[in-house]
Amino acid sequence: MSWDKCVVYMHLGGTFVTNPCATYVGGEVLQWDFDLYFLCYYTLCEMVVEVGYRAVRNFLYCEGGIDFSKGLSVCYDNSSFIEMINHIRKIESIHVYVEH
Repeated sequence: MSWDKCVVYMHLGGTFVTNPCATYVGGEVLQWDFDLYFLCYYTLCEMVVEVGYRAVRNFLYCEGGIDFSKGLSVCYDNSSFIEMINHIRKIESIHVYVEH
């Protein structure tokens, strides 16, 4: 098994706003390096708890090259997480936004 490195930029503690345009406002951005073979939905949940946040409604990520407001996809379980991993394999990094 090879080491497929990826970088996860986790946006925490902010909120989504849509006016004047869709964006994630406030909070903090933390960076983690991972091997894709050891990254799963529950790892994302553990990362959030590890830094002191408890309430997570959803994880969202934006597919590169697509407008933020139109390109957001929801990651809410392991099957949706697999779709996100396939996206990460193409670009080796991803911005994940935590909806609290």
